[in-house]
Amino acid sequence: MNTYDIFNALAEPTRRDIIEMLATKGQLSASDISTSFKVSAPAISQHLKVLREARLVTMRRVRSSAFIKLILMLCLNSKSGLVK
Repeated sequence: MNTYDIFNALAEPTRRDIIEMLATKGQLSASDISTSFKVSAPAISQHLKVLREARLVTMRRVRSSAFIKLILMLCLNSKSGLVK
């Protein structure tokens, strides 16, 4: 993991929305995340993979469900999103 991976992962608006959702709601199942967006489940799965590879989130499997939570706590601002 390097800084480029993190910024590359956060460059996509859907991934930033996923991070904000996890920061607000805590650990969520992959299916709960998927139903919150108007893109396909495979597309959300790919976004989650990028976030995992950047080590921004972690995934824990329980039976057939996958639970996602933040590793890196980011400072969020409701007006402007991610901030310094």
